Amino acid sequence: GRIDYRTSSGAWRIDVEETELAGGIRFKENAGSASLLIRGARMDTSDIAVRLVSGEVGFSFSEQGLEAIESHLAFPGSHMELKGAISGPFSEPTGDLALTAGIDLNDIHAMFRMDLPMSGKLTGTIHLKDSLQRPRLTAEFRHEGGHLGPYRLDSGSLSATMDQQKVALEELVLTAGEGRAAVSGEIDLNGVFPGGLLTSPSTSRALTYTLSLKQEGVALASLLPGVTRASGTLNAMAEVAGKGVDVDHLDATLNLWAELTAFSMVGRPAADALEVTTTASVTPERLQVDGFRATSGTLTLEGGGHLDRTGRTVFAALKLASPDLARLPQILGNSGIQ
Repeated sequence: GRIDYRTSSGAWRIDVEETELAGGIRFKENAGSASLLIRGARMDTSDIAVRLVSGEVGFSFSEQGLEAIESHLAFPGSHMELKGAISGPFSEPTGDLALTAGIDLNDIHAMFRMDLPMSGKLTGTIHLKDSLQRPRLTAEFRHEGGHLGPYRLDSGSLSATMDQQKVALEELVLTAGEGRAAVSGEIDLNGVFPGGLLTSPSTSRALTYTLSLKQEGVALASLLPGVTRASGTLNAMAEVAGKGVDVDHLDATLNLWAELTAFSMVGRPAADALEVTTTASVTPERLQVDGFRATSGTLTLEGGGHLDRTGRTVFAALKLASPDLARLPQILGNSGIQ
């Protein structure tokens, strides 16, 4: 049949060109099967616009649970397939499910009416086993290259697992030209979902994490696409450990090392590399920077400080040392300034 649904306010609109529903029940065995086929569906709200070329969901059921689950969804440039089974009591279901996806990021951009343009193909798999409340999960994804806003990506990959509600981010890698950025670490969801993933979350303030970032050979121009004269190569390592993601309730520490070579914002590249190291911490009451040190050749800038986030007071101390201040313009890439 055909479905045509609209709310009186026009905020929701659902159109389905064709649907087929089939099923059967074997009463003596408390078992049966069901399937649903959809062709040519669209849903429009103020926030999303979904275009479904076709969708098919089928499964069999018995006293043991849902068996032989198969779902296929096709969008203009994307597809998703889910296969597996769910068993056990309703209060504590267990599963063995595999999701395979090929996603065109243009579909995501259009679906959520995003201002940020994006492109490229994302392919991958997610495998879930055991309790649906606290599942074991593995995920592998690949990005074949494209754009994310003004940034060009040549490739990307993600490898992650989850066990006991702890996500192990084995590696998230992005490459662009000669540059490479990799993130790894662990994210603990137990504080956010104390009763399991199928229960309501408590608060994002309970999220804990430790993450490491390593960047190699990243072109500064690719990070600052709007700064036409920016040049140089960035290498960096950073470690973040904290709790919460809400800026007003964040409690985290940062250790950072970064190096810029052939750096320039105004002209000829500097002769010496610029190296920066620092540690920082943030709590709901205070932002603290310690051990800040920037060096380039014989020029050294050191300092630290803090921001009282409750009283909005600031303290900072900096020390600049160089046997030859004429080196400063050269570091900025303009030897014409004396």
